[in-house]
Amino acid sequence: MFTKAETARVIGIGILLLLFHHLFYNVDFVEKTKMEFLFLSEDRIQPVAVMARVCVWLFVFLSAYGLSLQYQKRGGANSESTLQFLIRRWFSLMKAFWPVYVFVFFGYWIVRGNPMRVYENSVIRMIADVFAVSDFFQTGLLSGVWWYMCLAQIIVLLIPLIDSLCERLGMAVVPIGFLLPQFIPDSIHSKYGGSYLNYFLVILLAAACAKGDVLNN
Repeated sequence: MFTKAETARVIGIGILLLLFHHLFYNVDFVEKTKMEFLFLSEDRIQPVAVMARVCVWLFVFLSAYGLSLQYQKRGGANSESTLQFLIRRWFSLMKAFWPVYVFVFFGYWIVRGNPMRVYENSVIRMIADVFAVSDFFQTGLLSGVWWYMCLAQIIVLLIPLIDSLCERLGMAVVPIGFLLPQFIPDSIHSKYGGSYLNYFLVILLAAACAKGDVLNN
């Protein structure tokens, strides 16, 4: 059974991979800091660090899987509409982000100067970053890793639609998820996260696993 404890372990592995990726994927940074590695040579570290980016797919899978289970369980005594589900999950996501944004905003001001320069002194661009949609509109981000918050909101919006597809098609949505991006233009391409279409198949797979209760069998 895929328990909360097992989920926490996978998240922990993902975080370690994330740290490894950000610390060592930049060859210039490794050379400048003159790091020494015990088990791998310097020229081998960078390719391994690049592969460690698989952590993003782990987080996408866990997010979509957990949201799909929550969406399926929204009935009963605490029944809520699809719109109520979307609003609740969106607010839950953003209330965890906003304190981080405030901390980084003032930290940036102390360490690097006026953060409004990142937004070209535009309040609208700042608001876009506050609501974590800057990556979608290709405006300034105070932190490059916040591109994932934009993707996370898209996942929330997609869950009801994908759940409906899984209801009708079952695990057949997985090959569809592989084929469909081949014919869709790469309309959303993140400077930091690459093409958003790269994560579509994983989202579908996670939702299908949740719908079929695959991981609990």
